[in-house]
Amino acid sequence: LAFHRRWYGLVFVLSFALWLTGQFFDPLEWLTEVSGTGARAGAFNIFSWQLLWVAGLYIGFNHGVEKRNVFFRQSLCLWIAIVTAAGFFLARHEIIPFASSLEFYLEKSDLRVLRLANIFSQVVIFCHLLKFIKVDTGLTCFRFIGKYSLPVFCFHVLLLSFLEPLDAGIGLLFGYAVAV
Repeated sequence: LAFHRRWYGLVFVLSFALWLTGQFFDPLEWLTEVSGTGARAGAFNIFSWQLLWVAGLYIGFNHGVEKRNVFFRQSLCLWIAIVTAAGFFLARHEIIPFASSLEFYLEKSDLRVLRLANIFSQVVIFCHLLKFIKVDTGLTCFRFIGKYSLPVFCFHVLLLSFLEPLDAGIGLLFGYAVAV
């Protein structure tokens, strides 16, 4: 609704603020502490990761509603994204050295800044590839995934949150390998 009303800035400022909050606070860890079960409710911080879903919603909105395919039109932006993605790929496969002191900034669970840079560089490349797909035909498989991914994700988060107090009982009966 906010994208339809052209409140792009507000959506991204709020999303960035949640991501920044997620760098210091994990709501699922807090839920685990409050419930007293000691079991971990998830492997990632929903405050941090929601930024990716918001970015995906924006790309889908622009492609499906606004009928625009390319968001980063400058070729310099594309080349920076290609070099960034290639650098992360080469470092991941230990072809080029990567400083171990930077590994903290690549952490997956809190979607740290270097991991975010890697993902967004791939998004920029993907958006440039979208210009080869006619807007009228679209990407029906992505449209289907995009249409239902947010409700499924929200249901999953709520389900985990509401079942967390039961997790201790399941863990005692069947072991935490089954419960978690």
